[in-house]
Amino acid sequence: MRDTIVLGAVAGTIGAVVMLAVNLILFVGGLAAFSQLHQAARAVLPPGSPLGTTPALALGLVVTLMLAIILGLLAVYIVNKTGRDYAWFKGLLYGIAVWVVVYGLLSPLFVPVQILRPDLLTSVSFLASHLAYGLVTFLVAAQYRPLPRELV
Repeated sequence: MRDTIVLGAVAGTIGAVVMLAVNLILFVGGLAAFSQLHQAARAVLPPGSPLGTTPALALGLVVTLMLAIILGLLAVYIVNKTGRDYAWFKGLLYGIAVWVVVYGLLSPLFVPVQILRPDLLTSVSFLASHLAYGLVTFLVAAQYRPLPRELV
C-alpha cells in the first residue's frame, strides 16, 4: 500500500474492531463494569445522559473509531521510521502507551475518576483491549507499510 493515510486508517480500524471485541467480551462476561463504548459516550455526552441507549453507544463507537484511526496513523509513521522488525513487540508497547495516555491521563479530564475506574477488573480489561489494539494495529501497519516512492 502506498498511501500512508489510508493504511493508518485501515490499521487503526482493524485494531479498533479487535479492541472492541476483546472489551465487549470482557464486559458481557462481567469482568468490566462498563465497555469502552460507554466510556467514549460518557466523555462527550452531558453528565447524567443515559449511556446504554443505541444512540449513545453509536456515538461511543464513532468516538472510539476516530481515536483509533488517528492513533493508527501514528502507528504507521512509527513503523515507517523504525522498520517492521519486532512489530508485535512494538505493538504491545504502543498498546500500553495508548492505555496510559488515553485511560490514565486524558480520560480523567472528561470523566470523574471514581466513575472511570470503578474497580481493578475494569482497568485490567481496558489494558487487555488496548494491548490487542496495539498488537493488531502494528501487525497490519508492518504487513502493508507503504513502499518508498521512487523518483522518476
